[in-house]
Amino acid sequence: KNNIPFQITLLSNEFNQQRGGSVYYGKKWSNGNNSVITVTHSRFTKSTSDDLETENIRTGKINNRNRDTLENLALENSIRNENTFTLLNGNQLEAGGGLYLNKTSITAINKGLLDSTLIDTTNTFQNSRLYSYIQESIHPFKDLEIKAGFRVNFLLPVKKFFFEPRISASYKVAKNFKLNAAWGLYDQFIYKVANVDRDQNYTYLWVTASDKMPVLKASHLVGGIGYFSDDFTVNFEGYYKTTRNLTRRVYQSRFIDSRLVNEVTTYWGDAKSYGLDVFVKKDFGRHSVWASYSLS
Repeated sequence: KNNIPFQITLLSNEFNQQRGGSVYYGKKWSNGNNSVITVTHSRFTKSTSDDLETENIRTGKINNRNRDTLENLALENSIRNENTFTLLNGNQLEAGGGLYLNKTSITAINKGLLDSTLIDTTNTFQNSRLYSYIQESIHPFKDLEIKAGFRVNFLLPVKKFFFEPRISASYKVAKNFKLNAAWGLYDQFIYKVANVDRDQNYTYLWVTASDKMPVLKASHLVGGIGYFSDDFTVNFEGYYKTTRNLTRRVYQSRFIDSRLVNEVTTYWGDAKSYGLDVFVKKDFGRHSVWASYSLS
């Protein structure tokens, strides 16, 4: 047997930083209607590094010494207008719109400290989108509330519309019991993807939908029953959700024309999930104790 003892030293670091701010202006009109204008800014950065060294303890020879660094930036600016209109019979109409500006970047550097090997890649994703929405809350009769709405997004880089209809209903079946149901389509234009490094470690990174990255699309169907009293709440809600365009970036080695190439490959896939959410809350004066459980 020829046992050669190796010592592996790994040093990992992660640093996250976030900053943001908003300016808000609200106006209540003489007829009871409300208008709000909000301007926001948010900036998030994540930096990770892995230093790996392998040494033959018997000979003292260092076989490799690598440093992997990964930086992720997510930036969002927005201006939004929201309006609430009071209608007849207690019905309510909400409408508004705005503009979002998003930018993300992923910088990956792999450097061999014992040789001249250097892999340095930066991927930048950015988009801007306009949106508008309208939602009406109506009460066909005393114990039934229905909310129906529609949202439309226009993604400027690809000049494409995305439509999001939504509807929900709540019916009071008894003094303290309510039935709830809702359905809607949702598009996500900035989201996290799974990043898998050479050692199969997972890191989740922000990306922005653009001509390089697809829009994350989902359909949600939920329904449940709830009990409500002055100081006690119990809610059971089942859900079924489908999601398209999930993304995973995998660092891998493969042979191309008999040559070993290290590269990041992007994979896309779809998912579906279903389950039950349980929520319980008890109030004690100005204090509350609550617990939730999800089976999915």
